[in-house]
Amino acid sequence: MKELCNMKQFREITAVPNLNDTSVRLSLNTRLPQFIGAPSDADNRLAALKIAVIGCGSVGRNIALHLARLQITEVRLVDKGVLKLESLLTHMCQPEEVFQRQPKASNLGLLLKGINPATTVLVFDGAIEALDLHALVDIDVVVLATDNLLAEVKTAQKCLWLGIPLIQASVHGDTLLAQVRFFANGNAHGPCPVCSYSKEEWNALNRETRFSCEGNSQASTPRIDGAPTMSTSFLCAMASDLAMVQVVRHALGLGMPVEDTMVEYCGFNHRTVVSPLKPNPGCPCDHTAYRRVLSPHSLPECTLRQLTDTSGLGGGSDFAAMSFKVGNLAFCNLWFCRCTKSRIAERFINPAEVGETCPVCEELIRPQPFHTHYPVPASAIDNVLGRRLRDLGAASVDWVVVYGSQGGVLLYHN
Repeated sequence: MKELCNMKQFREITAVPNLNDTSVRLSLNTRLPQFIGAPSDADNRLAALKIAVIGCGSVGRNIALHLARLQITEVRLVDKGVLKLESLLTHMCQPEEVFQRQPKASNLGLLLKGINPATTVLVFDGAIEALDLHALVDIDVVVLATDNLLAEVKTAQKCLWLGIPLIQASVHGDTLLAQVRFFANGNAHGPCPVCSYSKEEWNALNRETRFSCEGNSQASTPRIDGAPTMSTSFLCAMASDLAMVQVVRHALGLGMPVEDTMVEYCGFNHRTVVSPLKPNPGCPCDHTAYRRVLSPHSLPECTLRQLTDTSGLGGGSDFAAMSFKVGNLAFCNLWFCRCTKSRIAERFINPAEVGETCPVCEELIRPQPFHTHYPVPASAIDNVLGRRLRDLGAASVDWVVVYGSQGGVLLYHN
């Protein structure tokens, strides 16, 4: 496993089994058309792209294969699923891969590397919710191809914060409909995928309903499951192809602008409709993009006071209104156990991990709910602003967001 700076959760695909000659390099210009209105360096612009594909199912898989054939510089794949028997109906995969239940992202990564060894391929066999915010900070375009509502919300929010264009490809099998939406994420007043959520979709999200081609067999926790996604391989391919048209048009500036538009193709009447996407003023997502700033040192060696100064948001009278996100860590002022009264903690903790044990009663020391914060307001950490994050329990933090009256600043270190 090769760890890359700011991308420790990704695994790089570096070797392809049974590929005898990885020195083979094809020129994109061998087949690249001379698009009408394209810049003279179209091949170089395409080659320079870094694109993340969220969801490596039937739609996302085809998109990633197209990207490898375009010979772009880097593809990042994110999917927590595995190949299964039903995958043979819609995925480009082999029976032995299905029977081995190979992870979708890793399996696809090997395929991409075989098509174009020159493309850097990074895979994350996990949920987008578990991917750190800064892991996508240098991506040019994110392509979303999942029918998981929570994944849609989390992807939309990450792209909004990072100001990354988001292309969402989806299908509706019953109506032979392929749909691609392009969200520019260029300003705080633009649309996002969550803007168009209906009441039924919010109810489904709140019930943790999963709409998946995996059906109900892979449910690991009790939940209300929706029906599996019903589609065909050709309709999924149609959605992926339409998404790639938007990728290329955006990268090369071809034709009318594709930003904040939706294109739909209906197979029943062979009609294609393009319509604008509208923002929803009541959208619960934060549409404000973070400004990105490199930290002066490795983040665990920095203090919150240093990071505040580096962010440029200032202090003084405005400092009381500031707040911080230190990775996914919460800040605990007080904690308690069964045998003692509350005692001062003043450290960052991971809410998902088991805490320390009291040496007297041997019970877990639990954080006080009303004294545990995420994000943490400046007033709660006034006593520790000058201490290194490492000394406050954040020894492995990779990103910090500082919020002030002028917005948010994402700090990370190369």
